[in-house]
Amino acid sequence: MNELELLSSEDEGVQASLSLALEPEQGLAKIQKMLASGPEPAQKARLKALISEALDKLRGRGGIDLVYNTTRTLTPEQQELTLELGFKVLGIFPSARAADSRKINGLAVFYAPEALKKRYSPFPLHPAIFPFFELARAQCGLEPLPLAARPALAAEAPALPPLEMIEAPRFVAERFRRLKARRSLSVNFYPFQVPNVLFTSPDQSVEVFAWLHRPMGFATIVAEHLTVPVSPVELYRRVVEALRSSQAGYIEVINDAADAAGIECILQAGFVPCGYFPALKKHVDLRRDYVVFARTFEPFSCDEACLSEPYARLLAEFRRAQASPAEAGL
Repeated sequence: MNELELLSSEDEGVQASLSLALEPEQGLAKIQKMLASGPEPAQKARLKALISEALDKLRGRGGIDLVYNTTRTLTPEQQELTLELGFKVLGIFPSARAADSRKINGLAVFYAPEALKKRYSPFPLHPAIFPFFELARAQCGLEPLPLAARPALAAEAPALPPLEMIEAPRFVAERFRRLKARRSLSVNFYPFQVPNVLFTSPDQSVEVFAWLHRPMGFATIVAEHLTVPVSPVELYRRVVEALRSSQAGYIEVINDAADAAGIECILQAGFVPCGYFPALKKHVDLRRDYVVFARTFEPFSCDEACLSEPYARLLAEFRRAQASPAEAGL
């Protein structure tokens, strides 16, 4: 179970607090919230001091060496404080509803030096992911990766059985927990996300776990449990269609960056890469890179003149991938 740590401070008329979710087994933490009141310049200084204190404390207790945040829960101004402390911009989520709907939504990550030294590398990279890896490489000082050949998918696959959506959060979470404990999930890592909906065939030979938040029109595909062969492309398309019918206008999935065949399936299902997250998941003594994909049905608008350079480049690559499906593999 994820832990939650709260750091608070009151000094010179400023009250400030910082909330983090922790996954010690993964050496991973996420900044969930920042709150401050008092004179604005003093607020910023105190929040930055709290973030620095949190980074030191996390590394000292349990070896958490990777901390990230998104503007889904932080405002862009709050995220800017983390960038001043060495966080790197690695992803963008256009049209996903965020703390400030007028601004771009995205991902920023802090790495302790040992986290990037433990990366699983090198491996052949799917060509559609290459531009996003290059942006992450520039931010994090990574070594180049070779390109993989474009994977060829099987021409035919058994017909996908009918799927029903079960929206019973406690049942879905327990089913997910048991399958995860038995290592029975095809995809079994989505940090800080517990599924609340399940798409299942009548005999449970096909199960896809997702998290759906209707007020934000947001969903994530979290994991799969498959005991029969199916077309991954058709499976993801079917789940996307059902989530969209359930008011999800923005759907996200992540995948191991070294899994070129899996990435090809996700692309063929209509998703577009939007971020590259080096060293996200622990694997024995190493950390594996992941890619973030988005399928959006929402209009996108923001003040692009105010975008910082990393976000502007990510947005340009996202749009290029959307506009060039032949190159992206769609």
